[in-house]
Amino acid sequence: MHHIPVLYRVLYPILVITQTIPTVALAALLRTFLGSREAALFITHDIDEAILLSDRVCVLSGRPGRIAAELTIHPPRPRDPSFPVSGEFLDYKKRILSLLEA
Repeated sequence: MHHIPVLYRVLYPILVITQTIPTVALAALLRTFLGSREAALFITHDIDEAILLSDRVCVLSGRPGRIAAELTIHPPRPRDPSFPVSGEFLDYKKRILSLLEA
């Protein structure tokens, strides 16, 4: 895409827009579940999103896909806006990254 400037100018805005759609959908869905006892299953490759939105995070192994570890995220929801930059958040992220590298 970078080698053909016209293609880049046409497709790049579409790629940017499509990256925001799941975030908007999750935000609306999260609002729905915050006030209820319902459960939701989020499947994501984004570690930050998993920590921020979940009560539990399951880390899958490579093939065959099995649950390699399950972490409980302790801060209650709705989470404080400063949580994503807290030391606790970074500890969760480091632990998940080390599990993925193993």
